[in-house]
Amino acid sequence: MALLAVPIPAAKWWPWPLSELTARAIGAWLVGLGWAAAQGQSSFDLRTVRPVALTSVAFVILQALALLRYGNALTWPSAPAIGFVTVLLAIGVAGGWALALSRSPAARPEIT
Repeated sequence: MALLAVPIPAAKWWPWPLSELTARAIGAWLVGLGWAAAQGQSSFDLRTVRPVALTSVAFVILQALALLRYGNALTWPSAPAIGFVTVLLAIGVAGGWALALSRSPAARPEIT
């Protein structure tokens, strides 16, 4: 939310330099992802979680590829870099878990 509301101060906590526009774009995307996750959580319907779970897993895979390619652009082991990787791991675990739950037989509607 901070990247969207106050991009310049919040971008200082990001692991690589961001322009104001890029910070706002990343902030908007992350707020959207968080909103979708919260909505899926509050619906108590595992099928509604599937799209955000897929998006979360795809996000983590793409970010991991970017880190493999451009990881030297980060200052290791700085707090922002370690925080970024920690958050990526948390998103990956939560997304994978939600994806597994959404595919379970309990998530499928009964056909009557």
